[in-house]
Amino acid sequence: MSLDPIRRSKAGYFLDYQKKWITDKSKFKILTKSRQIGYTEMNGYEAVDETYRDNVNTIICSSSMRQSRQIMERVEKWIEVYRSILFNKFGRKLNLLIDNQTQKQFENGKSIYALPSNPNTIRGFFGNVKLDEFTLHKNQKKIYEALYPTIMRGYRISIGATPLSKTDLFHEIVTNKRKYPKFKRHQTTILDAQADGLVVDIEELRAGLDDESFDQEFLCVFLDAGGTFFPIDIINVEDYEITDLPADSPNYLGVDVGRVKDLTVISIVKKIFNKIYLVHYEVLKKKKFGEQREYIKRLFQYYQCEYGQIDESGLGMQLAEELNEWNKNIAGLAFTNQSKARLATQTRKMFENKDLSIYDDRDLIVDIHSINKNVSNAGNIIFQSDADANGHADRFWSLAIAVDTALNKNAKIITHNQY
Repeated sequence: MSLDPIRRSKAGYFLDYQKKWITDKSKFKILTKSRQIGYTEMNGYEAVDETYRDNVNTIICSSSMRQSRQIMERVEKWIEVYRSILFNKFGRKLNLLIDNQTQKQFENGKSIYALPSNPNTIRGFFGNVKLDEFTLHKNQKKIYEALYPTIMRGYRISIGATPLSKTDLFHEIVTNKRKYPKFKRHQTTILDAQADGLVVDIEELRAGLDDESFDQEFLCVFLDAGGTFFPIDIINVEDYEITDLPADSPNYLGVDVGRVKDLTVISIVKKIFNKIYLVHYEVLKKKKFGEQREYIKRLFQYYQCEYGQIDESGLGMQLAEELNEWNKNIAGLAFTNQSKARLATQTRKMFENKDLSIYDDRDLIVDIHSINKNVSNAGNIIFQSDADANGHADRFWSLAIAVDTALNKNAKIITHNQY
């Protein structure tokens, strides 16, 4: 029985750049991609098509369990498409022997596995491998080495990511053709995707981003992050549900104030024993200060924050004064080279000690990773992003302020047996 009708039914769904990637059956392939071009959709379709039609296991390795679940949602969508077409065209049912968030096993005995990035857990799986958003994986080389024996048994590997740094394995594979000669290389910028028919407002994407960030996120430009103060491997990304954290543990607020291109970012963290978890962050773009003030008030009350700190430098001075008048537990924090150095160093130590956890969010991870430690002409230590002058790293500074608030305010910490 031919499955061509199923394959033909997708022909009008995917755009040319997506078809080029999907139909490339090279043993090794790698995609340097813009964000928001439907890469997860492509991965979901490929996984179902290869596992069901080609009778082979597919292992999708993501940077976190949260990301794995998102891919499985696309997998489930394409399983339903196949199920519908098989029944309508051939009167056949498509049943799953195993159906959960990490495994979908078809009646042919082959499975799609969605696994978080961990060298110890992925060993022992055999099949086609998909490394999803590889730049966000910790220990990239260990992950690659753990999966390489799988590839050598005749299976395929595909790697896709938006650029992050010139110092990681993804950049090395993309650029070093002599060392990695077997890889078929693809690249799709947002302009390429638009030219192939993707409906996208590029000017809207540019809004709120500095030129360097836009080049990295949408034009596939690798930035030189060799001097980053926060290597990807120390940024502690954990899979936790906010609702699972004790509700009666204290929350703290941190605000980095911006306007026009700079973003105002509000972060809420929770302290449990000596560990801090990111609970929520909110980005306010080009909001009037009155709107920002009321939004901060609402979040402070909603999360029942014990204390808050707000960047009172420059544009933030009036906002900090007004919020302090509203609630004396909100204080201003002067942003100086000295205070930023303390915040950055303190945040790094928390990450290194596994005492600070964030959830999987690329924008935040990129902001953290962008922070560099430099020395000024006067010999002073300066912590900044390469694009600070244009409004970069606001998410990081908001998080760092919230962490500082949690560490340095004398709030009663409630103990919990489960933590």
